[in-house]
Amino acid sequence: AGVLQGRYTFQQADVAALDCPILIMSGDQDRYGAADDARQLHEWAAAPNQLLIVESELHGTDILQEGGPQADKLTQAMVTFVDHVATESSTC
Repeated sequence: AGVLQGRYTFQQADVAALDCPILIMSGDQDRYGAADDARQLHEWAAAPNQLLIVESELHGTDILQEGGPQADKLTQAMVTFVDHVATESSTC
């Protein structure tokens, strides 16, 4: 959270210049506005990138700490993403 509020010094071009696959995840009701930031980062990022928004009011890794179906969904998404990226030929 903070991308849209100008709390960070990076710009759209900085994100677009990243040369690695990116997985961006957030809770849809994150109290810090991270879901909107995640959508913006996803839009800025070059392919391949993936966006996952889950039903949660929690912020960041707090979703994983809570456990339950949303934590399971995030964990599975991370494992699947890493497995997929690991099998791709990449310069990262």
